[in-house]
Amino acid sequence: MYGSGGNAIGEAVAHKLGYPCYSRQIIDQTALQMGYSTEFVAENEQNISTARLWELIFADSGIPASLNPSKEDAIYVNQSRTIRGLAHNGPCVIIGRLGNWILRDDPHVLRVFIRSGLDFAIHQVTERFHISPEDAAKKIERVNTGRANHYWHYTGKQWTDINGYDLVINTDYTGIDGAVDLILRAAKNMK
Repeated sequence: MYGSGGNAIGEAVAHKLGYPCYSRQIIDQTALQMGYSTEFVAENEQNISTARLWELIFADSGIPASLNPSKEDAIYVNQSRTIRGLAHNGPCVIIGRLGNWILRDDPHVLRVFIRSGLDFAIHQVTERFHISPEDAAKKIERVNTGRANHYWHYTGKQWTDINGYDLVINTDYTGIDGAVDLILRAAKNMK
């Protein structure tokens, strides 16, 4: 969830394990491969508004999606290929981008969902972006809604459904370092 510390946790886990960490690099690679700007990919990859989601659900142009994919669909397909390729190349940490769904059948993947309460998230976002708590709360709501809609659009599942994850951590209780420790212990037990 946005503001829960997932990026910092993923980067710390990757560092401690000596694995590469991929988050923003997936956006960069997708943009390069598709000829889009990184800004365009970042704005369209996980940012489906509720109105756009309903438009996609109810739209029926009569043309199979495989013949005329939307830009969002093309980005999703490209990122899925990239994520599978990165996971196939060796141990790594992939942050977000439906990685848990894309790699759901891989028995060597530890799927982790990081969440927090709103107060924790607001504190993280206000510190990182130097914005007011009110603006942070609005940003958190907008980003989480976009992520949830994106997840639903491509999986037909709820983003926060614990059945899609092996480990769910609430950073309200663990903090960033405690979450890192829990993930490292779970990863060790997978081997």
